[in-house]
Amino acid sequence: MISHTIGVYGLSESELRSRLDALDIPVDVIDRDGEWQLVLTTETEEQATDSICKLRESLNVYVYGVDIPDLQSRVVQLLTARGFTLATAESCTGGMLSELLTTVPGASAVFECGVAAYSAAIKHELIGVSADTIYQYGTIAPQTAAEMAAGVRRVGHATLGIGITGAAGPSASEGHPAGTVFVAMADEKRVWGKSIRVDGAALGRDKVRRLAVLQALDLARRYLEAWPTVMAGGTPILPPEEETSLPPSAPIKKRSWKERLLPTVKNGRAANFRLLAMWVFAVLGLAAVIWLSVLYLL
Repeated sequence: MISHTIGVYGLSESELRSRLDALDIPVDVIDRDGEWQLVLTTETEEQATDSICKLRESLNVYVYGVDIPDLQSRVVQLLTARGFTLATAESCTGGMLSELLTTVPGASAVFECGVAAYSAAIKHELIGVSADTIYQYGTIAPQTAAEMAAGVRRVGHATLGIGITGAAGPSASEGHPAGTVFVAMADEKRVWGKSIRVDGAALGRDKVRRLAVLQALDLARRYLEAWPTVMAGGTPILPPEEETSLPPSAPIKKRSWKERLLPTVKNGRAANFRLLAMWVFAVLGLAAVIWLSVLYLL
């Protein structure tokens, strides 16, 4: 007997089973805490290949891989294959995305950094979310998530950046009910966003956070699978205003009265005495010339 597992993410259980019933392919459906693993068992590899093709055709983009243990493993696999790197900035998930990614062997080659940025100050000062964005929209907003993604990508010198912010619960935050989360992913030119709105009180804080992380991973996975085609739905990132970089001009040094009178004379007591003596003799000499001239004329 031959067995394969097909990883699926993004479909509800009812929708998944409805599509599977239409195919009439015997598979075991395993709930992996938000992901689905379809265990396919056949007698020959040819039968397995045929069944996998039918499953891919029916489930389409919701299939993230065959014989891949989880979504984060697929993301690391794709990052490695593309030669890309990733950096993350997490608020309500507090590093859960970074933790999942770094459980995958080989993640160190593609994961640059993870920042748990809860406070507005850290979002602004460390990651680069603008103060105007935080003031206008708050720390829980799609605009904030987008700037977190773009900012941490720059900070981490990564190909891609992911930002997550929201109210995981159990209570509301900044007027947003528990279960409101915004996820964004940015490359150097565009940013993509996802909004999550679930009943956080009923679902629970841990499941809201898990859902946010899975959405972030799936966003990255779809981007990487589509590359080099540009994934649909992205918003162009406005380039920062170009600042005219002029070389710093040398400071204008004001000369002292001594330097104006005799630029070669250096500062110091001896120099001051010599300068004073020279001017005294010069004045006396000039006075003597004038006095002699007057006497001669008279």
